[in-house]
Order: sequence, then C-alpha cells, then structure tokens
Amino acid sequence: MKREDTNRRRYALTGALFLAAVLCMSVPAHSQEKNKSGTKPGGKGTATEAAPVDAREKNQSKPKQAEKATTSAEKNVFKLKPGGKGKLCLTCHTAFTEKKKSRFVHTPVKSEECDGCHNPHTSSYGKMLASDAQNICSTCHPAVIPEKTVSTHRVVVEGNCMKCHDPHASDNKAQLLKTGNELCFECHKAMGEEIKKVKFKHSPVEKGCLNCHNPHASSNAKFLLKDKVPSLCLGCHRIEGPGFAARHMNYPVEKADCTSCHNVHGSDQGGILFNSVHKPVANRMCNQCHEQPEAANPFALKKA
Repeated sequence: MKREDTNRRRYALTGALFLAAVLCMSVPAHSQEKNKSGTKPGGKGTATEAAPVDAREKNQSKPKQAEKATTSAEKNVFKLKPGGKGKLCLTCHTAFTEKKKSRFVHTPVKSEECDGCHNPHTSSYGKMLASDAQNICSTCHPAVIPEKTVSTHRVVVEGNCMKCHDPHASDNKAQLLKTGNELCFECHKAMGEEIKKVKFKHSPVEKGCLNCHNPHASSNAKFLLKDKVPSLCLGCHRIEGPGFAARHMNYPVEKADCTSCHNVHGSDQGGILFNSVHKPVANRMCNQCHEQPEAANPFALKKA
C-alpha cells in the first residue's frame, strides 16, 4: 500500500510539473517582457509596448530629427549667441551701420550674417575672411562663369571681384563701385580715352558697354560679346527698311562680318568706318572691285 501511495504521489507531482510547463509556454513573449518591466499582463503599458508598428515608425523618424539638428548647427557653426552673427559685430564696426543704408546691400550683410564670409575668431586670410579672397565669392556665386565659355573676363578668372563690386553695399546696382562705362574705363583706360576723342560715336557704347558685352563671361562669342557678329549688330540695326540696303549699296552685308569695315567703338570717319578707308569704299564704289550686288556671289572679286 505504501508503495502504491508513493507512486500515486510521484505521478501527481509529475503531472503538475508538466501542466505548469505547458502554461508557461503558452504565455506571449511580450507579456513576459511586460512582467519583467513591472507591468502586469493585460495592464496598460507605454505606446511602444501597445503598438510595435508605431515604435518602428517612431524609430524611423529619428534620423530626420538628427538631420534637422545637424542643419541647425551648421547655420550657427561658431555657436554664437543671438545677434552674434552680425548685429553684435556692428557694436564695434559702427561704420557698417551707415553702409547698410545704401540702396543695394549684399544679402549676407542685409541679413546680418557676417560669418557667411568672415571667421569671427581667427583666419589665415586678410580681413578675417573664411577663405581666400580670390575664391570666397564663388562659394555662393558659382554660376557667374558658365560651364562652357568662349571668352572670360580676366578679372573674373583671377577672382578679383572686388575690383568691380563692393562686398558689403553700394548705391549702384549689383553693388558696383561705379556706374556704367566709368567703371569699365578704370581698367580699360586707353579705350576710354579713344572713345572720348572720336568724332563719330557709336550710340550703344555711349549708353553702356554692357549693351554688347557680358561683364563676366560669354558662352557665345569672343571679346565677352553677348552674341556673334553680325547677329549682335542686327539686334539694333534692322535690315528690313530701304535705308539699310541703300547705305550698303544693296550688298547683302547682313551675312558679313560688320567689324571688317566698322570700328564698333567709334571713329573719325562717317558710318564709324575705320579711320583708314580704301578710296573705292569711301566713294561707295564697291562694284569697282566686287561683283554686282545681285550676282550669285556678290562679294567675289571681278576677274581682271
């Protein structure tokens, strides 16, 4: 009897242990995690616990927040206090308070971001610039020189932007140091003197060099011209009227190189022809040497 009682107890204990093991295995893993964290199964947990999908979305948004933080930090690289990027500068550099009243103010100056060009602590460059004076402008203005250029202004290639522009502010458009031809003739002195002396002026030259030239670079023509000759010339000189044809003895000069006969900057000869003019040309006798204007090849020389 005793042996039977012992066996019964043994079987009962084994069954109880088996049942307990089965019950433990049936409890969900996330419930066990809740229990470990002190949250009762079936009780209210955090948003992360209640909705794992939301947790994944939340985790995915973290890099974006980090990006914003990085961008924000980059805007204030030197960790300056409010006003420290420009407004604070004016407490010492008082002359710029008046400078800012100019008609045309450089954007970083206008927005009081002196650290856009200057390092507020130390610098290896003059004027505490953040980069070399010949390169700093191109960091914000890379499109000044087109990718494919035919001609480029030397002063631009050398990075001497400040020979033409005031980096802070000016009463002239584009922060130019001077207006119109006066600025160009600062460097092109000989050209300026010659234009002043000539008897017959070319109207677009008097109005401004930029009527024909691009000040930085040209992707169309030599000499910084906005377009090739004769296309550039025909922008002003209309060929439809009878006057144009009559002045050119009815020859189809609209397809010719205007600069082969005319000095585009001015001349002492009528029609701004070059000062030294071949007598038949001066006497409007082109057909003395060339075929008639209505010929198949009017500019061909006559056979002797």
